[in-house]
Amino acid sequence: DVSPDGELLAFVANSRAEGVYPDRDVFLMKIGSKDPENLTEDNEAPDGQPMFAPDGKSLAYTRQAIAGFYGDQVKLLVRDLRSGKTDILHEN
Repeated sequence: DVSPDGELLAFVANSRAEGVYPDRDVFLMKIGSKDPENLTEDNEAPDGQPMFAPDGKSLAYTRQAIAGFYGDQVKLLVRDLRSGKTDILHEN
């Protein structure tokens, strides 16, 4: 997703090179930069579907907690882009 001001790009990529199950993480980078920031490296299970808030101040994304278990329930999280604080919006 591209931020409303067109300055940031949020995307998902597999951060695990080996193994059967991917570890999809949410990355954030300034457009034109070559240095993405992994926002979800603390989670071994998949994260995904990043979307900026209309005001561009926060980023919502999904998170699973159990690596390799595709039936795991998904949480909806939101990250304040200024403070870096992340909150759970919805579980299950």
